[in-house]
Amino acid sequence: MVAAASVCIDRYEASVWDAPTGGTQLVTEAQIDAACPDNGQNCPGIYARSVAGVEPARGITWFQAQHALANARQAPGRTGRPARLSRGAPLATPSFPC
Repeated sequence: MVAAASVCIDRYEASVWDAPTGGTQLVTEAQIDAACPDNGQNCPGIYARSVAGVEPARGITWFQAQHALANARQAPGRTGRPARLSRGAPLATPSFPC
């Protein structure tokens, strides 16, 4: 995670795992679907993580991604924020550690 403006942003593309730390990476659509259905109902065991050197998740639905982020206590980027940051928005230190 790196500080950008008043938020922290993952340094790497999101990977999906079956545990908040350690565990098994879920890479394929079949692996993710086995842990969490496409509609995102009953998905307590998937977690989004930013890990260097691993393949990012693919074939994940919006609903599955929302649960993976929520289980990891993360939030998706809001529309427009990346564009504002790339235009050189003033950087501020987040009030929490990244």
